[in-house]
Amino acid sequence: MTVQINCKICDNVAECEGIKCCLTDALFWDEENKKISIDNNKCISCKRCEKNCPNKAIKVSSTQEEYDKQKNEIEKDPRKLSDLCIERYGSVIISPEARIEESELIEEMGKQTKPILLEIFTQESVKPIEDCVHIKDMVPREDLVFKKVKIKDKEKIPKEWNVRIFPSLLLFIDGNVMGKTEGYMDYRKKLELTKEVRDMIRYG
Repeated sequence: MTVQINCKICDNVAECEGIKCCLTDALFWDEENKKISIDNNKCISCKRCEKNCPNKAIKVSSTQEEYDKQKNEIEKDPRKLSDLCIERYGSVIISPEARIEESELIEEMGKQTKPILLEIFTQESVKPIEDCVHIKDMVPREDLVFKKVKIKDKEKIPKEWNVRIFPSLLLFIDGNVMGKTEGYMDYRKKLELTKEVRDMIRYG
């Protein structure tokens, strides 16, 4: 079994979801060289890394033929990371500016003076980036701040926000929830999701 990484679309961070789910440390963060590395001798063919990579940058092959095919696809892939590094609803956090830590959620909501569109998601709700709708396509206002928070402890979400489904988008104005849309919609439901968000912003 051989693991390959499409470095053209890999964000190469220590928080790699493939590393987190690897059962044998075959995929690991090389602190000295600051990159994701692979020890194929430890791979047990579970393909957990391939399934959990949000960018679909990790490929696991079981035969030489499959390896050669995947390698050829990677070499011909015209994409680059900047094509994916746009905030999208339902995906992992890309921009550090959009990130809110779970422990800072309440404080952060009170600090912003502009309207805030907040996405609340869990690890279980994360979808592949390429299937997710760009936030910039949904948000027509430049004065709107977009933030994302990954929730591990659902008890830390204020009950008055009434968040039941993940991911969820909440509109905050002056620290108060003025609108909400719940549930993931992929690019095939882009128009429906965009209408929900824009209606929420307009009436908020």
